[in-house]
Amino acid sequence: MNTIYIDVLLAVNFYVNYFLILGTSKITHLPLSVRRGILSALAGSLFSLLILLPPLMPILTLAIRCISAVVMVFIAFPFKSFRCFLSSVCCFFCISMLFAGFMLAVQTNTKSGLIFYSNNGLYLQISLLSLVLCTLVSYIFIKIFSFIKMKFHHSDMRFRIFIRVGVHTVVQDGLADTGNNLTDGFSGRPVIIFGSNALVELLGESPEQEVKKMRGYHLLPYSTVSGGGLLSVFRADEVIIQNETTGDRRRIDTLIGVGPEQDFAIFNPHILSS
Repeated sequence: MNTIYIDVLLAVNFYVNYFLILGTSKITHLPLSVRRGILSALAGSLFSLLILLPPLMPILTLAIRCISAVVMVFIAFPFKSFRCFLSSVCCFFCISMLFAGFMLAVQTNTKSGLIFYSNNGLYLQISLLSLVLCTLVSYIFIKIFSFIKMKFHHSDMRFRIFIRVGVHTVVQDGLADTGNNLTDGFSGRPVIIFGSNALVELLGESPEQEVKKMRGYHLLPYSTVSGGGLLSVFRADEVIIQNETTGDRRRIDTLIGVGPEQDFAIFNPHILSS
């Protein structure tokens, strides 16, 4: 390979790093905001510039891989404890090494010359426009698959949803409803709509006023077949969905919407498989 275009180099590694850190989030169940994910991927893509140097010693390449993993995980996830941070770094490192091994195998066993991997950097000899178009097509296929999967998803399972804010925990029966597609446009987090009657312990008898004091409070536009408006949403310290049928418990990164008085907290079942 004679020519490396810096824009393609950074773009390819940004894409790869974003999905690696997203995969780490899914495996460890740690919340990942879009902003933190982008910043982490950008930081990781800068390490790809080392591909411009002559091949480094394996021990030095490994050290760089470890440093980049620490930096990216530190940026991506809020620090909770050293143990949690270390496990996240190990998870990201393992995913990265698996991906690197796969790319090295492709590089070794193909003669196309389109893939070049060196010094912890990946380069694909395609134009930036082709990369964007491929990403767009992949995104469309993923959305179509998700739509079909959710369209034919039926569940008679029973759920309970626990939310914790500080020392207070409230719970409400959950209703899996594919019609609830409400998502925060900035963070990308899905919204679970709780009944205001279930939030009395947190918000008192005046939820419209007390919710404004909650972390991450803001108004989110919504629309239904009968109209639309603005929904008050906030972030809880912890959200857990428990499957009453199987006993499984799953920690979910989501926002809480304050709905009218209702018997169920409504959530999209898609969040259980994300």
